[in-house]
Amino acid sequence: MQSTRRFCWTLGTLALSAAATAHAEWHRGYVIAWFEPAFYYGAKEGDSAPGTDCPQGTNPEMNWRKVLKTSYRTDADVDTILNPEKPLRPEVGGIRGPNQENVYEKPWSVPDPGMTPVSGGIAYGFNLDGNEKTGFVSPDGRKGIDNQYYRAAGCWMAWRGPPEGSHHAKYVMDGMRDGAFTALVIVSGQGNDPRNDANVSIAFFNSRDKMVKDANGDIARDYSFRINPDPRYQSVVKARTRNGVLESVGPSEVIMHDAETAPFFPLKLDLLRAQLRFEQKADGTMEGFVGGYRSIEDYYTGWAAGGAIHELTTHGNMPAYWYALRRYADAMPDPVTKQNTYISTAYHYWLIPAYVIAPDGNTVANVARIYEGTPMPDPPSRFGNLTRGGGGRAAKVYPPPPGWKPPVDTPQVAQSVKLPPTAKAD
Repeated sequence: MQSTRRFCWTLGTLALSAAATAHAEWHRGYVIAWFEPAFYYGAKEGDSAPGTDCPQGTNPEMNWRKVLKTSYRTDADVDTILNPEKPLRPEVGGIRGPNQENVYEKPWSVPDPGMTPVSGGIAYGFNLDGNEKTGFVSPDGRKGIDNQYYRAAGCWMAWRGPPEGSHHAKYVMDGMRDGAFTALVIVSGQGNDPRNDANVSIAFFNSRDKMVKDANGDIARDYSFRINPDPRYQSVVKARTRNGVLESVGPSEVIMHDAETAPFFPLKLDLLRAQLRFEQKADGTMEGFVGGYRSIEDYYTGWAAGGAIHELTTHGNMPAYWYALRRYADAMPDPVTKQNTYISTAYHYWLIPAYVIAPDGNTVANVARIYEGTPMPDPPSRFGNLTRGGGGRAAKVYPPPPGWKPPVDTPQVAQSVKLPPTAKAD
């Protein structure tokens, strides 16, 4: 339910909901106006210039002729795929495995092309493992910051830039702000001072109500949004406030919708052993960070969904990304292969005041808790059905077969790739 009226934001307690199952002395409602991976930017300007984070600059643009020219693809095939008058890279650019594997589905079928890692020592995030001797140092001097996803992907042109300034963050946030989805937050407490309360809860939700922009193109505050009671995108974290700073109490699981992949298909952001820290500001907004461990499969699947689209626009080689995630994963080892399956990460959030409405659409949701009801349907993908070459969603991302070892060199195969009928020269 999207209200068409503006409401005056008040710092006092809003009317209690008859459906509430717990009591709160105070509460705040928010809509997430922007969020992105928390990547420290070490350059002075631009997305590819050298900086303290990436001394050699960002990962270079793919050399498609070099990528496509293999022992099993002829020069004529490469010329046809790269024909500027009828480019076929979005359609068949992913079919480059030695046995015509789609490398977005089976990235392990080709050798590791290599991906430029972050070599700087500063990062945003949290000390997730309790060890100050490992990890980064935060900009404010905290040691032991675990953010290995930043190490793996922080020199990727897609994510590199100052806060709210990277290419891909702008793209996915444009999608969210134009109605792909809406993310909500409720903070509620038991004390009489919201800025200093030892018993606080913070809850995250999804909504199907679109955000509203003001005359400057920013997200307008104080609108109302109904909670989508989908259990995939709800979580509650215990916290406390001290001098206006909200911090989690112990590690928790944080679940919400993920803007990184929302343009392609719904995928939850599920962070294990998570911590969070937000600052309450005088204008009623909040800004802060959430960090934890995320599945490397979730990270890869979101990007493999775009396949050649992502490779063409972000300078990201998808098999290289898959290998980098495995190389820097630092938690939850597989009991058989011993390969870590989760990677430490952090996200940066900007929240503005909003009225969060219970799923019934009639009452204000004034307690940070899980809300039940009939989930609203997911919106259709912005890109529809995707092609076999990776112009969009891969049908499935397959794990490496038992006993797999990274290929050192592309094996010789006595065949060329069979291009689709559309690939024939005019």
